[in-house]
Amino acid sequence: MTFIRRNHMSEYILGVDIAKKKFDVALLINGKLKHKVFTNDQEGFETLLAWLHKQNVDRTHVCLEASSTYGDGLATAVLFQIQVEAEGIKNSF
Repeated sequence: MTFIRRNHMSEYILGVDIAKKKFDVALLINGKLKHKVFTNDQEGFETLLAWLHKQNVDRTHVCLEASSTYGDGLATAVLFQIQVEAEGIKNSF
């Protein structure tokens, strides 16, 4: 996973690798990477929001791998509750 820093982006970058039952996140804060795994359900979405709040993240750039429809719940339940600049990555294989 490669992170690109641009001036117009928020202070934080969140990369999300989504799967049917879970999703992994990598949060880049001040050049340091934090990793966490959550269940891909409402409980996991709420836990992610709480974790981001604990990290003092109120605005972030998000890059979400778009595997099938697995990320739809995350996108609608969580990402629109915080200010995000979202990017979807489609597999090109």
